[in-house]
Amino acid sequence: MGNSHNQTPSISSSVDIKLISSLNNWIEDEALQQSQKTADLDGIVAVAGMPDLHLGRGYPVGAAFFPGGKSIQHWSEMILAVV
Repeated sequence: MGNSHNQTPSISSSVDIKLISSLNNWIEDEALQQSQKTADLDGIVAVAGMPDLHLGRGYPVGAAFFPGGKSIQHWSEMILAVV
């Protein structure tokens, strides 16, 4: 369901995923899973999850994803879906 940061979130990915939050933040497990799935997209080199990280429609809300110098088709689709 979720975990506070006194429990270590389990995120395993070849991409550098950092959570920026305190021990008092509650982060949904599904949001962590979405972060990992998005981090595994082609071209993503790093992910930063903010203290308000939560489940979104396909991509987590409250996260920043950093592409490694590539244009990523997924991003334009996501932006068009939001607009």
